Amino acid sequence: MNVAIHRAAEDDILRQAAQFSERGLSPIARRFHAAALRALEQLAAAPTAGVPQQTSHLSLHGLHAWPIKGFADMDVYYCILAERISVLRVLHRKRDLGISMDEAD
Repeated sequence: MNVAIHRAAEDDILRQAAQFSERGLSPIARRFHAAALRALEQLAAAPTAGVPQQTSHLSLHGLHAWPIKGFADMDVYYCILAERISVLRVLHRKRDLGISMDEAD
């Protein structure tokens, strides 16, 4: 299945990697970036394996979360559409999804 990555999700990945680098953790930044890309590849192979998310945000019906291996509490948030997976955000699990999704609009 094809994976469409929203600009906000790309920015999330780059922002998180930059935060690691700014703290002098460049190897972890590179590892995070690679792990996020692997997570996207895994989604393409098994889109229904993600955990369904409950949200009151009407446009997010069918939202799922997929963990980024090796980075506790970091998830890829996506929706499964007819022909593709739409990756909306890549965020820490404790973020308020409603607010985060509104920021992406």
